[in-house]
Amino acid sequence: LIFFLDMQAMKLLAKARVLDLQPNVKLCSSLVKVCGDAYRPQSATAVMQWLRDEGGQPNETLYNAYIHALCKGGMYTEAEDCLSGMMVSVVFSICLKEVGLVK
Repeated sequence: LIFFLDMQAMKLLAKARVLDLQPNVKLCSSLVKVCGDAYRPQSATAVMQWLRDEGGQPNETLYNAYIHALCKGGMYTEAEDCLSGMMVSVVFSICLKEVGLVK
């Protein structure tokens, strides 16, 4: 069942790209979670790349799902790199808010 869900998630991702749909964090979080449950970290990475290619920013929920997918797939170094990147992004956002450059 999980493998089937992963295949459906990847079909949905391919269809969204063909239709030139803009990704949103909620959809991407769901897709990444399914990929993680199916032990398919490469599929989760494809979803993250789609979001970034379209100018989207992952939120904490999406980062957590992605790190979980990487760990379930045995990609611990990549998970650690992602966590480091997430921490830098969060600190940078806090600094921008503190100096009043963003709300």
